[in-house]
Amino acid sequence: MDADDLFLSYARENRGFAADLAGELQRRGWTLWWDRHLRAGDSFALEIQARLRAAKAVLVLWSKVSVVSVWVNNEARDAMRRHVLIPVRIEAVDLPVEFNGLHTVDLSDWRPSQAAHSEFEDFVDAIQRIAPPRAKPALVSVATPAVNDPPVKPRNPKTATKKRPAQEPEDGRHPSRVEARREDLALLEEINLEMGQAENVGDTAFFEGLLAHEFILEGANGALVTRRQFLSELRSGGDHITEVDRIEFPTRMMATVHCLLIAGGQRYRSKRTFVRDSSGSWKLINCANEPDWAAA
Repeated sequence: MDADDLFLSYARENRGFAADLAGELQRRGWTLWWDRHLRAGDSFALEIQARLRAAKAVLVLWSKVSVVSVWVNNEARDAMRRHVLIPVRIEAVDLPVEFNGLHTVDLSDWRPSQAAHSEFEDFVDAIQRIAPPRAKPALVSVATPAVNDPPVKPRNPKTATKKRPAQEPEDGRHPSRVEARREDLALLEEINLEMGQAENVGDTAFFEGLLAHEFILEGANGALVTRRQFLSELRSGGDHITEVDRIEFPTRMMATVHCLLIAGGQRYRSKRTFVRDSSGSWKLINCANEPDWAAA
C-alpha cells in the first residue's frame, strides 16, 4: 500500500464539499485518500484504519452532521494523538469539546471557483508545514506544434467521416454507472459499520437520519419493532459488532446488505433493505435478524 500525503475525514452528507476540496488539493500536488477510493470487496474498516495511520496529515471536515458522527470523531481523535490533525469548519457549528482548543480553519464560505480566499490559503500553509506535497502542482498547458512537424491539411467536409457518438457497452456497464455503483458500495458499507457504533453509544440522531418512516425491525425472536419503538428503546452501553458480507442491488433505487451481527455474545445474520429517497440518500426501511445457526 502506497501511503498518501493526506487523509480526508467527513460525514457522507458533505460528500460534495469533500469532492471539491479533494480536487483542489490534488491539483496543488498532494496525494489524498478518501473513502471514494474504496473498491468493492475491500474490508472497509481495515482499509480506513490503514490509510488513516499512514497519512502524514488528517483533514477533518466539521459540520452539523460530522460533529455527532462516531466515525468522524474517532478519526479526529486518532489524528490528534499523532499530532497530524488539521480541523476545518465547513458549517457554523460548535466543535466537540475535546477539539475546542485547536485552531480551526473556517471554509464555510469557500468555493473551488474562487480566485483567492485568505482562510483557504492559511489552510494550505498549515498542510504544507506538516505534509509538503510530493508532486508538482498541475499546470494547464497549451500544446504547440513541433518545428519539424508537417503541416496538417484541413479535411474536406464532403469526404470527412462523421464521428459517431460514443455508445454504451452492450452489457450496460457504462463507466459512469460503474463508478456510481462503486460509490454506493463504499457508502452502504460505511453506513452499516456506523450503525453498530451508533447503537453501542445510543446515538439517536444518527438513526433519526437513517431510518425511513416505514422502518420495521424483525427481531430474531419474531417480534416486530417500529421506528418509534426502536428510537425510544435505544440505549448506550451496547457491544454490537458488524461485519458486512455482501451487498446486492435488486433495483437502482434499492439495496440489500447482508451482515454478520454479533451482539450480547450471540451471532446473527442480518438482512438490511435500503431505499434511495428523493434527495439521493439511502434510508433503511427493513432489518431482519435471525440466529446464525451455522456458527452454533
